[in-house]
Amino acid sequence: MTANGRVILPQVRALALSVFGRRIDNAELIAHDLPFSGPIDGLLGMDVLVALGAHIDIPAAQIELR
Repeated sequence: MTANGRVILPQVRALALSVFGRRIDNAELIAHDLPFSGPIDGLLGMDVLVALGAHIDIPAAQIELR
C-alpha cells in the first residue's frame, strides 16, 4: 500500500545491499520506479531499518544506527 493506494510491484533478491556502510546479504527488495520529485535516491523499508538496528529520532530529524 502507498499513500496513493494499492500497487503491485515485483519482488527481487539482491545478493547484497550496502546501506550506511553496512551490508545486508540476500536482501529481498521491492522494485518501484519513484517519480522524479527531487533529491530521492530510494526508499528504505522498515525491514531494512530494523536489520540495521536504526533508531529514528523524529523531532531531531535523525536516524542513528546502533
